[in-house]
Amino acid sequence: MSTIQKEQSVHKTLDDYSRKYLELENGYDELRWRLLTTPKGFFSGLESLYNGAQLFVNQMRTHHVLSQDELQDALKKGHVDQHVRYQQLAHAASYHEESDFFGQLYLNYLKLRAFGALEKAHARDDFNVAAAPLGRLLKTQFARAEKAGKSPYDYGLAAYSRGLKDRTVETLMNDTYRAYVQLNSERLKQGNTEQKTYAPLVINKNAQQRIVKRIWADMAVDMDRLQYSEGAHPACFGSYDHVMLSMAYDEDNALNTFMSAVHEGGHALYRQNLPCALYGRAAGKIAGRDMDEAMALFWEHGIAHNPNFAEYLSRVICDETGGEVDYPAADIHAQIIGGGGNGLRINADVLHYPLHLMQRRAVMKNLVRQGGDIRNLKQIFNAEAASYIGADADYSHDRHGILQDPHWFAGDYADFDNYFMGQNYALALYQHMQPARFEHLIKDGQFMPIVKWLNANIYQYGALFTSAEIVGNVVPPKQMGVNGYAAHMRDVYKL
Repeated sequence: MSTIQKEQSVHKTLDDYSRKYLELENGYDELRWRLLTTPKGFFSGLESLYNGAQLFVNQMRTHHVLSQDELQDALKKGHVDQHVRYQQLAHAASYHEESDFFGQLYLNYLKLRAFGALEKAHARDDFNVAAAPLGRLLKTQFARAEKAGKSPYDYGLAAYSRGLKDRTVETLMNDTYRAYVQLNSERLKQGNTEQKTYAPLVINKNAQQRIVKRIWADMAVDMDRLQYSEGAHPACFGSYDHVMLSMAYDEDNALNTFMSAVHEGGHALYRQNLPCALYGRAAGKIAGRDMDEAMALFWEHGIAHNPNFAEYLSRVICDETGGEVDYPAADIHAQIIGGGGNGLRINADVLHYPLHLMQRRAVMKNLVRQGGDIRNLKQIFNAEAASYIGADADYSHDRHGILQDPHWFAGDYADFDNYFMGQNYALALYQHMQPARFEHLIKDGQFMPIVKWLNANIYQYGALFTSAEIVGNVVPPKQMGVNGYAAHMRDVYKL
């Protein structure tokens, strides 16, 4: 066999495994969506049990595929560093280099146990219910990282965001915190931190559902290629023609619902517009969890924080409620840029959002140092929250504190660093887009030109490159990272 024929054979093997891996990933996303959107009840409980078992099998099959000697050999022979279309596959396979069936079986079992315990703990408002399963999961994950010869934090961080390094996040967080202190000081000097009380935006669920669909359609989400249902919390899964959304509706304050819809709509747009030329390949996935969050926060922390978006949303609310709800745009905008004082990450405003992520990282770093010992985890969580977020945060209920996020209980112990990097990418991209050029379009709800800009600069690359590489090819270095954060805060808060 000639050298060219050997290379073609290797690439065929890589393409075959790339397709198998992506099929399993898509199946994983659908099962997660089903679990999230299955209504409560006896028969639905059986359905959830079945879907949970299927999820378990899916993860074992993924490990089997990625640990195959045929794939590992092909990756070594395929000069992957010279072929960007295989680098995402190689990265995923690097976490399964050894065929460790029983180890992987035990790990997936621990993830299911911890997540199931979270649901019970949340219902009882008691972290102690989930403490032991979480501790076993974390200790096992840290031990696996050390066995692979990697630091637990770098190992967990790069699992979902290729190329992302612990030291990169550490440096940027430190710089961002200093920028936050300076920016907040400027706000205090200007006296524009006064907290006003606004009447909650109360809208019934049916009207909220109409408004959410209107927002997505105006954002250019392809509603014919979208599956959506009410679920335990907002989330987005899938890709291409099989994107699935879960939504939760807040009838006490519908503004929370609409901001969640904008966020999830950003996810859906990214996933629906991945490059067709890479369909069926690992390189056709999202670039990473960090980029996925960037594409959602671009809309939530960028577009929706533009005062013209409040004009648009006020009009849509009035239209879809038949004129019954006429909520002033100025009040909507003020709440969007000044909310989040209750200590919940998902309600944090754009200025304070990174503080929640810094606090989560500080807690997890402490856990890594202690080898997964969680005996004082709740106390550490609350102490770090008081340090970063402030004494006003109400953590008297565990469900509003250490139980408010499901990520750690699903095994994603370094996930909040992805969210932090996502916000930095999002704000740098938003500022570089020169939003002033689009203000009249935002006010009219004409978002397609913005989607086209994102498609040309982000969507079309799929996972051919890392998130940092994709954003770095668009945004000049002087506008990246903390500079993008600071520029955006000055814009939003008129500093």
